[in-house]
Amino acid sequence: MKKYIDEIFGEVKYNTGWTCEKIVKLFEQENLVLFIIDSNEENKIEKKYHENYKKYLFKEEKISKILLEKIKEYIKNYPGNENKNLNLNNYLDILKFIKPLSYLFIENDIIMEFDFKLDQELGLAIKINIDNIEEVEVDVPDKFI
Repeated sequence: MKKYIDEIFGEVKYNTGWTCEKIVKLFEQENLVLFIIDSNEENKIEKKYHENYKKYLFKEEKISKILLEKIKEYIKNYPGNENKNLNLNNYLDILKFIKPLSYLFIENDIIMEFDFKLDQELGLAIKINIDNIEEVEVDVPDKFI
């Protein structure tokens, strides 16, 4: 397994793609998540992924707000959800249902995978276009991966 210290991501390892663990601030909380960078380049991480991560960091607060709204909508409309009348106006109420696990960087998208209390088997994933952060999809991880 190859390893090196990347200037942006820190210590990364290569197996079928580059991976590392990072602490990210999402929804006003810090979480340790696995970063997976979909790169065919075995010698180093491509610059486009550095740029995408920098864009994410710059827009992190706005992204969190957008994602909270999308997740709230998803929870309220989740099939079989008996909690349609839940008060999900407070972000802390929403956080009871999700926990970030990984970020997958593919081209200009970041796919965020979450542990999801309403479906622990399948989980929850959010696909966000880093160049247009309003372009967000929420579904099961299998749809995006």
